[in-house]
Amino acid sequence: MNLWDILEVLGCPLNEAQLWALALSTAEALQQVQAPLPRGQLVQGEVEENEPDGSALQTSDGTSGTQGVLPHLGSVENPSFLVMPQTIVIGDDGALSLDMTQIEPDTALALPFIADEIKAGKEDADPEKVCVFSIGAVLFTAADFGLEQDEEPSLSQDLELLISVMTDESDSMRISLQDILEVQCCSIHSVRHNMKCNVFCLCVT
Repeated sequence: MNLWDILEVLGCPLNEAQLWALALSTAEALQQVQAPLPRGQLVQGEVEENEPDGSALQTSDGTSGTQGVLPHLGSVENPSFLVMPQTIVIGDDGALSLDMTQIEPDTALALPFIADEIKAGKEDADPEKVCVFSIGAVLFTAADFGLEQDEEPSLSQDLELLISVMTDESDSMRISLQDILEVQCCSIHSVRHNMKCNVFCLCVT
């Protein structure tokens, strides 16, 4: 079940702990795509038993992605690698994976998750900073989902600042995936447990 479907089932925003867990788990999934593997080894469609913290990556053409370098987003009109609610998949056990076969073909729906430098046609855009922008946009969407137009998401100052620096117009001002993982790292296990027990497992069972 993807994140968008979960939000529609809930009909309300994710809470603070769930948003932190979403940020951390998505950053981890992307770091796994970056992690170097022996030559020729690919990200599998399912997480191997000896990689309990692994996350799957399915590319838009239905093949497994190669680890080592984050794929480029592609064009604004036809993105091939884009972190958005439709491509973030939550398994029955609460594990998060990325499925690029679910990229929303409607450009208007995908546009909020595409970094400004890609929209501007920057050819040497940093794929990691592009993905960080997308995660930040996903977090804001999950925090804002179902609210009235005049309602503001209820976020802590720390989380609001995190989303702000992740979605900064300047890619040089954005934090890295590792920075995301290091923020509130002492509470990572508790927020993950909250995410799995209070939201996602309820929705996918």
